Amino acid sequence: MVTCYVSDCGVNNRNNPENCTFHRFPLDTILRGKWLRLIGRVGWNPKKNSTICSKHFPDEYKRKRRINTVLVKGAIPTLFVPGHIKERIPSSYINRDIALPSISQAPEKSVQLTPRTKKLTEKI
Repeated sequence: MVTCYVSDCGVNNRNNPENCTFHRFPLDTILRGKWLRLIGRVGWNPKKNSTICSKHFPDEYKRKRRINTVLVKGAIPTLFVPGHIKERIPSSYINRDIALPSISQAPEKSVQLTPRTKKLTEKI
């Protein structure tokens, strides 16, 4: 079965309401890397028959040859691709249950801080 390998696309030769054509990954390693980054599959190596459907390419990259649609050299899939999604960067955890006194509310006598509270105040 021919399938589009763009994340969350779901077009294949059985489920193809727009009559999309399928295009194999380029052999050029630089262009292949761009395709992989744009479709959201970094670290995945496409097989010989892995494809992307034509709905991910602008019309300027498509050429009609007899009954087939082919891509121009250097075509990049830029439509409906999850390339705009960034990796989630974990934020540092701050315990919000500990209320730290502000400078104006600081008590006059010294307060003994726990090691955990000291660590939190150093980050501020």
